[in-house]
Amino acid sequence: MRKRLLIVFVIVVSMAFNACAKEKPVDITALYSEGKRLYKEQKYADSLATFEKALSANPKDAQGWFYKGNALVSLGRKDEAVKAYDESSRLDPSKPSPLYNKGTVLFSLGRYNEAIDAFDGALKLDRRPNFLLNKGTALDKAGRHDEAVAAFNEAEKLQHAASPAKR
Repeated sequence: MRKRLLIVFVIVVSMAFNACAKEKPVDITALYSEGKRLYKEQKYADSLATFEKALSANPKDAQGWFYKGNALVSLGRKDEAVKAYDESSRLDPSKPSPLYNKGTVLFSLGRYNEAIDAFDGALKLDRRPNFLLNKGTALDKAGRHDEAVAAFNEAEKLQHAASPAKR
C-alpha cells in the first residue's frame, strides 16, 4: 500500500512539474508595448506594473529600467526614479537618456550639483544642445553663472551648426 501511495505521489508531482515547465514564456516586447501604451494614456500606475512585470522576467534589461523610471517620475516617486535610471545606466552605459532623465529629476528636486553630474555623464555620450541647456540651467541655479553662460553659448553653437544654412 505504501509503495502505491509513493508511486501516485511521484506521478502527481511529476505532472505538476511538467505543467509548470510548459507555461508560456513572458513576451517582454509585448509588455513594453502595453506599458508604453498605458503610459501615453496617462495610466501611470498600470504602466509601472506592466514594466515591473517585464523586469521580473528580465531584470537585466536596461530599457525596462528606463521605462520604469519614466513611470515613477509621472507618479511623483522621483527618488525611486533616480534609482531606476541608475540601474538602466549601469546595465547599458552607452545610452545618454537615462543620465539625462536622471539629471532632470535631480534638478526638479533642487539637487543641482548632482543634476550637473548627471548631465555631464549624458554629454560625454552625446553632445546634444538640450543636454547643455539643462546643464546650463542647473549651473545657474547652483550659482555657477560663468559656467552656465559657457554651457548656453556651446548649446547655441551646436544648435546653429545643426540647423540648415539660411539662404
